[in-house]
Amino acid sequence: MTFSTLPRARRDLYGSLLLLGAVVAFGLAGLASDGNWPKVLRVATAAAGYAAVLLAAGRRSTGLLPWRVFAAAGAVAGLLSGAVRAETSAPLLLAQTAAGALLLGGFHRLALGSWRSLLPPVPPPRTRIAGRPRAGQGPRSPGSAGRVHTSE
Repeated sequence: MTFSTLPRARRDLYGSLLLLGAVVAFGLAGLASDGNWPKVLRVATAAAGYAAVLLAAGRRSTGLLPWRVFAAAGAVAGLLSGAVRAETSAPLLLAQTAAGALLLGGFHRLALGSWRSLLPPVPPPRTRIAGRPRAGQGPRSPGSAGRVHTSE
């Protein structure tokens, strides 16, 4: 199955994860250039967990995933980020998990559900009447189907 034959909702999900991955890669490069390796590990682990949950759920779906799947992915990201954190506590871990579920998962789902309405409408494909020449082609040859006769 090629990318173009996937259902539109799955293509949108994959495209948004690629965009998110590019943003995370730039963020990781900035953190790495500062030598902030603990934060590189936290961000990379959280992003990988988020993407893994959505990719696993997206493989079985043809439509837009429900909000709870995005919330679960965000919760996994928050949980992983808190678990890798050097100094952590139960309230902080709970807050990160809830924030990941509500903010990351919620905004991602909202964006995926509404971004197509921001695009200009695509006009329907034009149909051509059989036997009539296309613009700029002139009359057809007398042996072709849908003959166009000219007087000579």
